[in-house]
Amino acid sequence: MNGNLIEVDDNAICIYKMKSGVLGTMTASWTYYGEEDNSTYIYGTEGIMKIYDNPNYSITITKRDGTKVLFDIDKIQTNDNQTKSGIIDAFVEALLEKKEPEISGESVLRAMKAVFASIESSEQNKTIKIN
Repeated sequence: MNGNLIEVDDNAICIYKMKSGVLGTMTASWTYYGEEDNSTYIYGTEGIMKIYDNPNYSITITKRDGTKVLFDIDKIQTNDNQTKSGIIDAFVEALLEKKEPEISGESVLRAMKAVFASIESSEQNKTIKIN
């Protein structure tokens, strides 16, 4: 470390609009106070899926009729209690064994395009369209 500040946005809010018209939002903050929140909510036509919102269940689904489905897949991750996903290990194994990785770089290309477009949008203060 040379004493320079790390360049990172304190807060980010993104609105994503898909070709089909489906909207998605993403909010991230390093300045959020209160309890840590690493959750993801997905609102669908049949209900709401909450990921890492409940310390006892990794995924909870609340159907439109109020029925709940609970999944205890793993423990909730926090910055203090990181767990291994196995993704990095699988990638390193693929490199060492010279085989195709289970999750290819191509499969995450769309997500990375969205990330880079959100940065470009912030810098240019305009909507960025990606294919």
